[in-house]
Amino acid sequence: MNKQWITALLTVGLMTSVSAQAAVKDWFPKPATDTTGLKKVYAGVGITNEFYHLNAEMPTGYGNVYVKAGGFIDGPNEPAGQIGFRYPYFLTGTDKNGYYFGGFIGHIETKTQDSKKYNRLGAGGELSYVWMNSSRVSAASIGIGVGERKKGRDGSKEDATPMIMFGYSFSFGIY
Repeated sequence: MNKQWITALLTVGLMTSVSAQAAVKDWFPKPATDTTGLKKVYAGVGITNEFYHLNAEMPTGYGNVYVKAGGFIDGPNEPAGQIGFRYPYFLTGTDKNGYYFGGFIGHIETKTQDSKKYNRLGAGGELSYVWMNSSRVSAASIGIGVGERKKGRDGSKEDATPMIMFGYSFSFGIY
C-alpha cells in the first residue's frame, strides 16, 4: 500500500471519528441517581466469603464503584483484591438505600496447586442491598463467581466452576 492510500484512510478515519464523537454523548445513559449530599469517597472494612478486606466505595450518578484490598484467612501471604461496580436497580427510601445489581473481577478464593497455595482470579455478578447516606455506605451482597481455569505442572486442572459468594462491607464517608 502506498503513502497516498494510507493518508487517505487516516483522513477518512479521523473525519469519521470526529463526527461520531458528537453522537456518542447522546448514546450514554442518563444518570440513574442523584449524588447530591453524598461524599465522593467512603472507606471501611468488610468480608466476602473468606476474604477480609479494606474497601473504598465511590458513588456516581451511574452507580457505585468499589475497590477491595486484603487477604484470605487461610491464603498465601500475598495480597488479594477485587474491583467492582453496583448499579442501582430499585431505591427504597429517602436516602440512596436500595437494591443494586453489579459485577466484579479479582481474587475470589484460595486454591492449592503443585503443593503451593495461590489466590485464584475470577469474575462474577452480584445482587446487593446498599444502605447509603452522607455519612456511611453499607452493602450486603450475594453473588456467583467463577474462578480462572488453571493447569498445574503435573497435569492437574482447576476448572472454572461457579461458587456462591456472600459479602458485607461497612464504610464511612471520608471526603
